[in-house]
Order: sequence, then C-alpha cells, then structure tokens
Amino acid sequence: MYVQLTIFLVACWGWGQTVLKWHYAALPTRAPLSTSLGMGVVICALQALAILGQLVPIAVLAVLGVGVCLAVGYGLRLLSSVRADATESRIGFQRSKAEQFILALLALFLLPLVVVPLGPPLAWDELMYHLPHAREWALSGKLQVNAWLRYPWFPYNFDLLFAAALMLDNDVLPHLLHAATGAITAWLIYRLGVQHLRDRAAAGLAALIWVLLSRSLYGWAYVDMSVAMFILTACVALQEWHTSGACLVSRDRRWAFVCAFMVGVAAGVKYQVLALLPLFALVLAWHDRRPATWLGVVFFLCLPCLYWYVRNAVMTGDPF
Repeated sequence: MYVQLTIFLVACWGWGQTVLKWHYAALPTRAPLSTSLGMGVVICALQALAILGQLVPIAVLAVLGVGVCLAVGYGLRLLSSVRADATESRIGFQRSKAEQFILALLALFLLPLVVVPLGPPLAWDELMYHLPHAREWALSGKLQVNAWLRYPWFPYNFDLLFAAALMLDNDVLPHLLHAATGAITAWLIYRLGVQHLRDRAAAGLAALIWVLLSRSLYGWAYVDMSVAMFILTACVALQEWHTSGACLVSRDRRWAFVCAFMVGVAAGVKYQVLALLPLFALVLAWHDRRPATWLGVVFFLCLPCLYWYVRNAVMTGDPF
C-alpha cells in the first residue's frame, strides 16, 4: 500500500514540477509545493474523466503514468545538482542540540502515524458518505448524484482520489492519501520555517505543533487535512507572488494564478473554504487591480471547483 502511495506522490510531484517549470530560482518549499500542486492537477484530471464518464482504471493509470514519467525526467536532471549541493552542505554542517531534540521528538510522534492509517474504515463520516460516494463513482465510472447517501450535493474533489483508490480494491489507501496530505503540510511548514526563520529548531517545533494538532485525523478517509494543505499552498504561492518583484509590473502574476488554483481545489473539497475567498480577494485587490490579472485569477479559481456549483445550480436551483 505504501508502494502505491509512493507512486501516486511521485506522479503528483512530476505534475507539479511541470506546472512550476517556469520558476527556476531556488525555492526551499519547492518539493512540498510541487507535490501539493500536482495533487490538485491530478484531481482536476480525475474530475474531467468522471464528468465524461471515463473514470476507469486504465485512464487513472494513464494520468499517474504520465506524472511518473515527468517525475523521472525532472529527477534525472536534478540528481547531479542535488549531489553537488549535498557534498557542499556536509562541509561544516552540524545540527544544534535543540534541533536534534526537536527532530527526534517529531520522529517519535510521526512513527505511530505510519501505522494508524493501515486500519480498516471505521470512522463515521468515511462510512456514511466519503467512501460510499467514491465507491459509486468507481463502479459507474462517472460522477453521479447519489441522493440516498448523506450530503449528495457537496463538492467532492478529494473524494475523487478515494474513488481512484477503490478501483484498486483497496479501502485502506484512502486513509494513506489523507494522511499524506497531513505529512506534506508538516513538510511545508518545516520548509517555511527554514526559509523565513533561518532556524531549523523553530521550524521543527512548528511542524511538531501541526502534527500534534492533527494526529487524530491520520487514520480516517476524511478531507480536512487536504483542505489545510491546499490552503497553506495557496498562501505560500500568494507570498511568492508578493515578493517576486519590487513593484507591481515586475511581480510574476503566475504565482497569483497558482494561488487561485489551489484555493479553487480547496473550494471543491469543502464549502467552508468559500469563507476565505474575501481574504484572498482583498489581498489581491490591495496590490493588483489589473483586469488581466483578475481574469486569470477567476479562471484558475473556477477551473477545479466550478463544476460542483454549476451542477447544483442546474439540478436544484441552488449552487450551494
């Protein structure tokens, strides 16, 4: 099961690297950022397949296979530079005792979380609607409204990954997928701490706090940690956009588009994310009011989530 999860994450990293190939500058958060972004791309691909009624194993494997091929290509290119950087970093590098203690504590709390997701589905929400909806989509090969299940009109972006996992006749893999988003969030928090605080002990402590706060969710096929990962990725992209240039003209608006896309993926996972839209809109309006920027942001925001709301509006008269 962990082999399957690794293949999936490698594919996500490959897709994310492809999206970010225009950004060549060194970025400490690039690896977790690419993985999270690639997961959003895979979700969009699965959503498109399901809308077309082609959510079948061969199509899902094709999406992941292309991602793995992309990852292998980028990996071979990065291998030589990583080796050179590793050789240089070994010289004179020594972890402080505080950092060693924090990292050991983090490993101590993470170790049980490797085993927790391996249990069968037992939690209320995953049995009542997350996995049943995913099972119906996996069986039918398309997105359908299952009115006999709880919350049939909810946006279910992340549950599309559960459907893909159930196609492999594996009801534990959804646990691992959700747990992976928690691990990626911890990884991203750690890299952000290293980047902005220049203190690995503080970065490890921040990641440890996240793990402690979220530890009860690693054994369930829920979506809450995925929302946290996508929104944190959106915040990182927004910060990169803000710092990408000293003035408005020099800022790289592609980071704003990445931010909008990740918020859109999250809005296609839970309705509650819509409450955060005014915050992102306010930050964007404060710094950039050019029509081209806003058109791009609206497009990438709607791309991963518009289907759910349009479907609800057409079929029920209420998008929410």
